[in-house]
Amino acid sequence: MAIYVGWQLLFPLRHWLYPGDVAWTEEGHKFAWRMKLRDKDGYVRFFATDPELGATWKIDLTGRLPGWQREEMGGRPEMILQYARFLADDLRARGHAAIEVRVVALVSLNGRTPQPLVDPTVDLAHVEPSLWPSPWILHDFVDR
Repeated sequence: MAIYVGWQLLFPLRHWLYPGDVAWTEEGHKFAWRMKLRDKDGYVRFFATDPELGATWKIDLTGRLPGWQREEMGGRPEMILQYARFLADDLRARGHAAIEVRVVALVSLNGRTPQPLVDPTVDLAHVEPSLWPSPWILHDFVDR
């Protein structure tokens, strides 16, 4: 019983173990006691690169996702990563074996000036989800 109670008390505090502001990075945000303490608006663009063709193109999400899903994904790095990996799988099935997916994500936290949330140089198609701090999430939120 003590282990269960300890877990229930400590798990919501795990965001203290991650670098950066949890309201910005979302790491450790789920199941925490910090829910609804922030408002985020995001602008996300996905770009696919096929190194074999030497071509890069923007992925139009309009026909792929409803507006509410695009909006929800905007400020959430976990969802951005999931969708980038989904896009990569879809493009591989269409014949692009060595596909790379990069993202430009500009996010506003609590009405502040939008800032990059995701490192646009990282190929998210080859990033594995992890419980550890994610180096592809830009943790240096500038409070402007």
